[in-house]
Amino acid sequence: MSGPRLAVDAATTLRFAQLVALMVVSTGATILEARNLLGGNLDRAECYRAAGVNAEIDTYANAADSLSRNADAVAACLEQYPAPSMWLAAIWIGLLLAATLLLFNAMPKWKARRGRYVPLELLPGGAAARTRIDELADALGLAGSKVVVVVDPVAATESAVMFGSNRRPRMRMHRGLLDARETEPETFDAVVLHELAHLKNRDLTITYLVIAMWRVFVWLVLVPYLIVRIDLFFDSVRFYSWATNLIGINLKNIAATGLLAVLVYLSRTEVLRVREMRADQTARSRPDVWPAAAVREDQGRWKRFLRIWRVHPDWDTRRATMERPESLQRIRPFALALTGLATVIMLYRIQFAFTEVPWPLVPSLLAAALIAAVAASAILGVYITQAVALRDAGPGTGAAAGFWFGLGMMLGLPFVDAVFSFTRLPSHPEFSLALVAMAVLFGWWLSETARQWTGTGVSAPRLAVVVALSLPVLTILLVVWRYWSAFFEGLYPFFDTDTVSSQWGDTVESKGGEADGFAARAFYLLSPALLATAGPLLFAMIALMWAAAVVPRIVPPLRRRFEPLPSGLKPAIAGAAAGLAGIAAIRLVLGRFDFTDATGPYSIQWSLYYWSSAAVLFAAAIAAAVAANTGRPRLRLLHTLVSVYLGIWAGVAGFIVVTAADGCLGPLNVYQSECAWRPDLAWPEISMPLNLLVVGSLVVAAVAAALGSAVQRLARRPERPERPAPEGRRFDRAAAPVAIALVLALALFFTGWRDRHYLDMLLTSTADPGVLEGWIEREGERPPELVAEQVRAWLDGGGYDLLERFADDLTTMDEATAAYVSTPEGERTLDQLNAVPEACDRMTATVLDADDYFEIPDTALQQIWSDFLDHTWDRAVTCADEFQSVVDGGDGEVWATAVRGLREETIPEYGTLTESIGAVL
Repeated sequence: MSGPRLAVDAATTLRFAQLVALMVVSTGATILEARNLLGGNLDRAECYRAAGVNAEIDTYANAADSLSRNADAVAACLEQYPAPSMWLAAIWIGLLLAATLLLFNAMPKWKARRGRYVPLELLPGGAAARTRIDELADALGLAGSKVVVVVDPVAATESAVMFGSNRRPRMRMHRGLLDARETEPETFDAVVLHELAHLKNRDLTITYLVIAMWRVFVWLVLVPYLIVRIDLFFDSVRFYSWATNLIGINLKNIAATGLLAVLVYLSRTEVLRVREMRADQTARSRPDVWPAAAVREDQGRWKRFLRIWRVHPDWDTRRATMERPESLQRIRPFALALTGLATVIMLYRIQFAFTEVPWPLVPSLLAAALIAAVAASAILGVYITQAVALRDAGPGTGAAAGFWFGLGMMLGLPFVDAVFSFTRLPSHPEFSLALVAMAVLFGWWLSETARQWTGTGVSAPRLAVVVALSLPVLTILLVVWRYWSAFFEGLYPFFDTDTVSSQWGDTVESKGGEADGFAARAFYLLSPALLATAGPLLFAMIALMWAAAVVPRIVPPLRRRFEPLPSGLKPAIAGAAAGLAGIAAIRLVLGRFDFTDATGPYSIQWSLYYWSSAAVLFAAAIAAAVAANTGRPRLRLLHTLVSVYLGIWAGVAGFIVVTAADGCLGPLNVYQSECAWRPDLAWPEISMPLNLLVVGSLVVAAVAAALGSAVQRLARRPERPERPAPEGRRFDRAAAPVAIALVLALALFFTGWRDRHYLDMLLTSTADPGVLEGWIEREGERPPELVAEQVRAWLDGGGYDLLERFADDLTTMDEATAAYVSTPEGERTLDQLNAVPEACDRMTATVLDADDYFEIPDTALQQIWSDFLDHTWDRAVTCADEFQSVVDGGDGEVWATAVRGLREETIPEYGTLTESIGAVL
């Protein structure tokens, strides 16, 4: 059953929403950066530099290591430079809003100013033209709309423009058009009807609001931002010429700002350009009576490219739109790539802005992804859904839309991702193709979801369902990308492979296995896959992708209103049966090894059982995917997803049952000898193979569906007409939906359990993505200029204070002991030495403070500093503790040795330390 047709122009209303979102995000990012620069952000940057973190050389792994070793010192340093007040940002935003409203109200008055334009009624023929304009307005359904008309008396062209707002419309007419009312009345009517159509479409307010926003954005946001950025670039060239990547980062930021300006401009021009073509359609324009300028032209590639930069469409474009009105609703690759660019820019900038909010990593990332996905999911949902309704969407339409969208996101990465600069590339730039692959899968899934939920017509409720389904999937896709980008940023290759291997060996050994055996090596090889499948909310996205196809089949009202997907139960049943048969075979084999009552659920034998069971279920998923693609199934991707996941979760349910009932299964018993129900399985152990099984099955389903579609295309067999769905037997009408609902409930339960398991860990960890700006791969030794900058930051942040405290106490002790030694022996008193243990006490406190302070960001200096602190601590503690022995009349030999060491060894060590620091500076 198809609903009424609904024409939603994604290139106007939704593009306007995206334009507003782009301007808000870019303006907000600019304001935050300016506020930080004015409010001490450079001082906070020195805290990270003192910790050995820098934007010139460090990798993600190196910087994270430096931060972890100096976490307390960084926190203490940042407390000295709190984030600046938000009042500056609030005042700036208020000024921008005021400027926009002021310009919006001023433009109509300027366009209608009496110094240049004359009211229509004051010109010869003006009264007759006024009467005709009112007649045309009545014919268009605008009776009673008295539009103020002014005329440019020196303009000879046959054109006009509507301006103002929906409540106060005005028209500016050229004198040539007024003269054409008598010589070419049809042309006069066509131009006036087109302008009145803008009022009919109620796009005047949006139009001039867009113009005002753009001008304010350029002069009050973009230009000041570029001035600040260019100044920072020249500073980096003057003072950090050795730091080529820092120069590259500043160049990248300037280029990113330019790209953002182009992106906003193109979004603006598309909103304004499409409104013109919509006005033609509303006015039912006739190209044969357009002005003389509307002649056909030979359009070369260069002129076709220039179309996207023009606010007004050329005459050929307008003519083609009138001949095929539905072309405005077709999918445009450039528009989709533009949407992808806007989405990735908003994702990264919003996430960076959220560093101001003390949220854990996952909530801030999820919020940023949700905001970035709102406009994109609406635009893609509307584009693809209308293409489906227009019968333009073949099997590859959604995948093609996803490809252009993903390509736009990938091309935007060099301008926003921290690992890019104009002098360096990420360690594995090819990993960015994963973003395109995920977008292709998303677009393909979205087109088939739209085809299932909308049928042949698009109604508002059905369109809302498609967009509502696409929003969480795209949101989690963006979260998954940011989580997986550790591969993209080169983090994983920098893991200490020996350490990872040793940790797996220790884990396997704790389970009773061999540290260097097959199991440890297998886990080590699976480490990248285990990391990639551990992303938050990933199961939720997968569950939604196939549940969207299942729900219309198991809810009776939906089964009557929508065209449900063919059951696909045979491949699912075959997959589940194959998986359960494999699990039974594994249990028969393991039962021969006599594990009964000798192992626990966390033993290596149980791990073998879990992983081998997951392997046979994965093999069954492959079989189900292949079976689902035999023949010519409708909605191939959804059909494959449903078949694979119904089989998987049915197999998982069987695995849980036979595992919990171990001891009651006769020849299938493995670990238990007494019959009992034991549901307390080793869930943390099961989660790892379950992750690989569920995520890997998504890849299998997508690949199988793609291969099936390719084979079908290569076969070039004629399309067979779709047969109506059979009535079905009683089992299909009743039992099948119940069984599917039970499997869906089981899947949702495990989805919630698994995501909660990961979120419990991730919600307690915080991270500041802003700190990671510019970290790239380390190559060779650090430049001496960089080391000097970091050591200088270490000194300025508190190192000078520590050195001065040591110097003062060593001087006090040296002077007191020197005075004591120079005093004749008969005149010496212990009172002369009281200053020594007091100085020693202060030195021990200073050593403790130094331990809490940053490590010196230089390997050689750090060794000297560490040795100095160790020696000073040992001698100062002994000096303070043993002084009482001198007071009590003991020999005080230990105390004297400590004092002698402080004078004769610690003071020269201090001199060596300061000389070494001076040499670095």
